[in-house]
Amino acid sequence: MENKRPAVMELCLTLDTGGLERVVVNLTNELHKTRGVNPCICTVGQTKGELIPATISPGVEWVELKGKPHFTVKTA
Repeated sequence: MENKRPAVMELCLTLDTGGLERVVVNLTNELHKTRGVNPCICTVGQTKGELIPATISPGVEWVELKGKPHFTVKTA
């Protein structure tokens, strides 16, 4: 049976302890409970802590792209 649910990806730098990181995980966990979407967390940096990743619900995918930044944004 093919899965017809839309995917929702939450993007964050890392899942190290912080306010935004907790919001990303909590929102993704709630989306998973509704069963209307396939939620996924994508981090582009390397997560060093284990506190927040330990709260990700089973069934929520986490993709960690941990690599060197491809570019740097500088502001004047």
